[in-house]
Amino acid sequence: MSDLLLRPLDLADDATAAAVHRIGRAAYAVEAGLIGFDGIPALRESLAELRARPLNWLGALAPDGAVAGFLAWEDDGDGGAAGIDRLCVDPGWFRRGVASLLVRHALDEVLAGRPVTVTTGAANTPAVTLYERLGFVRGPDFSPVPGLRMASFTHHPVPPRLLPLLAQFDFATRRLLDRLAAGLRDSGNGSPVPETALTDAEYLWEPVPGCWSVRPRAAGPGPRATVLTGAGDFGRDATPAPHPVPPPFTTLAWRLSHLTELLTLRADHTAGSRSLTRDDVVVPGDAAGAVAAFTAAAAAWRAALVAADDAALDTVGHSAYPYGSDPQDPFLRTVWWVNQEVLHHGAEIALLRDLYRHRYRGPVESSSPS
Repeated sequence: MSDLLLRPLDLADDATAAAVHRIGRAAYAVEAGLIGFDGIPALRESLAELRARPLNWLGALAPDGAVAGFLAWEDDGDGGAAGIDRLCVDPGWFRRGVASLLVRHALDEVLAGRPVTVTTGAANTPAVTLYERLGFVRGPDFSPVPGLRMASFTHHPVPPRLLPLLAQFDFATRRLLDRLAAGLRDSGNGSPVPETALTDAEYLWEPVPGCWSVRPRAAGPGPRATVLTGAGDFGRDATPAPHPVPPPFTTLAWRLSHLTELLTLRADHTAGSRSLTRDDVVVPGDAAGAVAAFTAAAAAWRAALVAADDAALDTVGHSAYPYGSDPQDPFLRTVWWVNQEVLHHGAEIALLRDLYRHRYRGPVESSSPS
C-alpha cells in the first residue's frame, strides 16, 4: 500500500473527527453482521463521546487526503503494555491491506518493544486471521455478555536485534508485491508511478530458449530438468544435484514459485508442523494464484519471525528447513539469508517485468514517407 500515508490523527479537527466517526460506524456495522451481535458500543457512540475518549489515533490517508482507515490505542504513559481499542477500515478500502499496514506500523514504529493487547469478536474471521498472521498470541476467549464470544490476543515485543531485519523483510515483500499488482507504486525515490497487474502470459514468459519454468504436470519437465517439483496440476522444473552447468535461465514464474516454496517451508519448519516437504507446496499455474500464494507464504514466515524471542535468534536449528543449512545455523543467520533471497529474487522479477514490457516484437514500420 505504498500510495497510503500513515500519520497521527487529530480529532480536534472537525473534518477528521467526522470521518473517523463515520468510518468506525460503517466498519463496526460489518463486524456486527459477522459476529451476529449488534450491541457493539461503538455503533451507538456519539461524535462527542468519540472525541472525549483518551486515545491515540493513527490514520492511513489516501493520496487525496481521505481517511482510509485508522487505529486507536490506550496508553498509560508508563511504557508498559498498550491496548488497541479499535481498528477500523472504510468498507471501500476493504481487502487492500490497510488494517495490516496500520497494525504493522504500530508494532514496528509507534509501540516497538512493548506488549500490545487487543480483543475482537471470536467470529470475526478476518480480524482473527489478521492478528494471528501478524504474530499475536491468542489467549482465552471470554463472554462479556450472553451470546457474544470475544477473542483476546497479545503481541510480545520483537527482540531489538530482529527489528532491522524484520523491517528489511517487510520492505522487500512490499516492494515485490507492489511490482506485481495494478495501481501506484513507489518508484524508489518516493514518486508514485503506475503499475499493471501481472498477466498469465507474462508470468510464464520464456525470454530465451531452454528456460526452466512452471509447467503443466502432464507436459513433463522442461529442457535439462528431470522432475516437476511441487503439488497440484503444475510443477516447477528441477533436477537433483548436481545441477546443470551453466544453470538454466529461470522464468518469472519459476522465481516466484521458488520464493513461495522457501517461505512456506521455512515457516512450517520454524513454527509449524516441521513436516512439510517440497511435494506439499502447491505450484500455481496462473499469475493471480502465484501472487496470492506468495502473499500467504510471506505472511506465514513473518508470523514465525515475530514469534521468536531473543534466545531463539541464537538457537542453532531453530529453523529445521531441510533444504539448506538452517539446521546448522543460528536462527538470526537464517533470517538474514531469507531476506537476501527475497531481495535478490524480487529484483530479478522486477527486471523481468521491465524486459517483458519492452520485449522485441519485430521491426516497427515507419509511417514517414520514403
